[in-house]
Formats: sequence, structure tokens, C-alpha cells
Amino acid sequence: MKQEKKKKATTDDFKKDIKKKPAEKEKPIQMASSVIHSEVFVRVLGTFFVLLSVFLVFSFISFFISWTIDYNIVKSSSALDILIGNKDIKNWGGAIGAFLSHIMIVATFGVAAFGYVVIFSLIGLKLFGIIIRQFWRIIIYTLIIMVWLSAIIGYVIYFFNFDNFFELAGVVGISINSWFHAFEEKI
Repeated sequence: MKQEKKKKATTDDFKKDIKKKPAEKEKPIQMASSVIHSEVFVRVLGTFFVLLSVFLVFSFISFFISWTIDYNIVKSSSALDILIGNKDIKNWGGAIGAFLSHIMIVATFGVAAFGYVVIFSLIGLKLFGIIIRQFWRIIIYTLIIMVWLSAIIGYVIYFFNFDNFFELAGVVGISINSWFHAFEEKI
């Protein structure tokens, strides 16, 4: 008998909750803020950065194995054509891996683009709540090393006239060395 009253009481409470007026709707900015600050979102974002760094390692390594084939395909096609997958790409990361490798290696820092992997890994681990001492110092040093390594490789390519290997220095390394040599000629 007592159980029946409890069941009836819970049913009545449910009916009262339904009859209540709906609460004021949450503003979109407040919703976005609550989603971004939720622990689940932070964990998902951390997982994304860690998986992205692993994906980039395989794509970068594969880029240096099959870059001659993929380079011509990526260079002569639009991004949409590459991502649709109509091309015969040999990169281990598929079309997305070939495209990201081309952008991050050829169009930026060359071999030093492996620094992206370090940065994305650190960000992912930090989002997981792992304490990383001197987080910002490591990020800044990684970026400085990326620029210097790209410039040094660009200098070696320029000095020894290895024009076929400009991908190793990336656009940043080649541009820094072109600027230095133009400045040097004026002196």
C-alpha cells in the first residue's frame, strides 16, 4: 500500500513538472560557452589534437617516401578534386594526408614541419589535464627551431645549388634565404 502511494506521488510530481511553464531559453552565446567549458568538449578536443598529431606523423613520413608522385597530383589539382578522392594518391594518410603534407611541408617549413606534430601533441596532452612544465616555452622554442631549421636547410639548398630539393626547406626557408641574399648583394 505504501508503495502504491509512492508510485502515485511520483506520477503526480511528473504531471506537475509537465504543467509548469517552460524555463526561459538559454541564449546562444551562453549555450556555446557552456559547451566549450564542459569537460567532455575539452576531452574530445584533446583527443582530436593527439590523433591529428599521429595522423600527421604518418602523412609526413609518407610524403617523403612518395612525394614525387603526390606532389604532381596535388600541385596540378584543386583542393576539392584531391579531397573527393578521384586521384591516385600514394600517401598513407590518403588524400587528406597528401593535402595536409603538401600545405604543411612544401608551403610552410619543409622538414621542420614535424614541429607541428610536437605542438599539436602538447596541446592535446594539455587539454587532457596532463601537467606540462613550461608549456609555452616549449611551444615558442619549437616555433623558433622550425624557422631556424627551415632557414638553415634553405641556405644549404641555395649554397650547393640543390634546386630540386626546395621542398625540404619549404617556402619559409627559401624565402628567408632569398631575402638574405638580396640584402647581401646590396652591401
